Amino acid sequence: MKTSMDKRHREEFQTLLILLGLLFLVVLMTGCGNRKYESGINGKDGAAGQDGADGRDGNDGAPGSSCSVEQLTNGALITCGATTAFVSNGAAGAPGEPGEACSVQQTVNGAVITCANSTAVVMNGLDGQNGQDGQNGQDGADGADGIDGQDGADGQDGVAGPQGPAGPQGPAGPTGPATAYSVTELINPCGDGAGFDEVLLQLANGQIIAHFASGQYQFLTILSPGNYVTTDQQACNFNVSNTGVVTW
Repeated sequence: MKTSMDKRHREEFQTLLILLGLLFLVVLMTGCGNRKYESGINGKDGAAGQDGADGRDGNDGAPGSSCSVEQLTNGALITCGATTAFVSNGAAGAPGEPGEACSVQQTVNGAVITCANSTAVVMNGLDGQNGQDGQNGQDGADGADGIDGQDGADGQDGVAGPQGPAGPQGPAGPTGPATAYSVTELINPCGDGAGFDEVLLQLANGQIIAHFASGQYQFLTILSPGNYVTTDQQACNFNVSNTGVVTW
């Protein structure tokens, strides 16, 4: 379908042809005779015409076929529809040249690497500056309470508390006469025993009083320093020292 713009262009073209034809006739009429004419200078090119309308889109091409690759021992088989192609494995390359053995010797400030006739020195690097500490992370959720542990051993007894206040003082007893023969201690050699247990009396003046029996005679006697044996069932051996101390 032609547009109105195409119709106008066609009319302008037809008009141009008519004008050119008339111009040609005039030239022929005025150019008769033996006059010689030279070629004129070419005129400037006219302005470019406008682009024509785009053509219609072409039809879609036929769907392509998918390909598959099958790995084989000596290559791979590529199949695309009815077309197949085999790609063989490349030939092994030539062996490389033998390498050079190298040795590494540790030094105080680095290492020396020796390979055949060449050496290289590797220096120890310097420690970099420590980076800034990162921000503290958020506290995690509290874990579940663990099972109760076993009871610990009992602790030691605490120190004794302060002594309580003294009770009220009792009434004063009668004043006894002062004497050097007052009994100050009851001594039981070898401790408590069965039956009648013999004891010793110690006086205020340090003397030791014991019961003495000889036949029908029985009386109290003052023990001198020395070794003695009780006559009760314990038969306790005891000693009286020069200072009046009784041991057994």
